[in-house]
Amino acid sequence: MSEGQPFMMQVTLLGIVPFFAYYLGVYIRKIVFPATNSLTLKKQFLVAIPLSIAVVSPLILTLGTALTDAQSVSGYLVTIGIIMEHGLFMNEAVAKRFMQHNDDS
Repeated sequence: MSEGQPFMMQVTLLGIVPFFAYYLGVYIRKIVFPATNSLTLKKQFLVAIPLSIAVVSPLILTLGTALTDAQSVSGYLVTIGIIMEHGLFMNEAVAKRFMQHNDDS
């Protein structure tokens, strides 16, 4: 195993998987549980950019702690589930607020 592999594993588990989980939540919400008069998937993803940074960044600390202990895999998976749940519900709520704000102005 080369020296870079553990680092790349951490980058993947802490930097890519959480954001993927958030966007997967947005996708699942839009495709499986579509709301009436919701934004298109493209616009949902654009709304998700700042939201995912705000949601995922603080939780990376929790994920990093869970990765240091081999017995904390469940903590890692629960945190990924929480991130995905935020993608499911928070993104749609904020998108609806944006639509209401545009209708009011």
